[in-house]
Amino acid sequence: MPRRALTDSVIATLRTFFAERPQLSFELARIDAFPDALYAAPEPNAELIDLIDELALAFPETPPYGGAFARPIPHATLAEPTEGSEWKHTAEKLREAAASILPVPCEVTYASLLEEREPERWSERERFPLTS
Repeated sequence: MPRRALTDSVIATLRTFFAERPQLSFELARIDAFPDALYAAPEPNAELIDLIDELALAFPETPPYGGAFARPIPHATLAEPTEGSEWKHTAEKLREAAASILPVPCEVTYASLLEEREPERWSERERFPLTS
């Protein structure tokens, strides 16, 4: 959502929304890929999908990823191709390195509101704790 739309009311709604949700636990269980990114896939992911869906219902004017995908896939982005990079080599090396440490247990205790300060540069504006 545009920075100017982040009113006190919107932030209060986000605080309440996340305060009413339980903390989440899952494992980053495997490495997978989108056409333009390599990512770690969380399992189980049903609670993450539910959270995404509930947040989208609370803010229908700002669908996940701008509405580009019918069903967003929960993920932790690990790498994206850059100009001149050897993407296939990078992906192979990352898969090899990750194989020895997966699965990685994760607990989500808060959500972060990120704000784009300049193109492709983000900072955390506020944290919203989930219920413990």
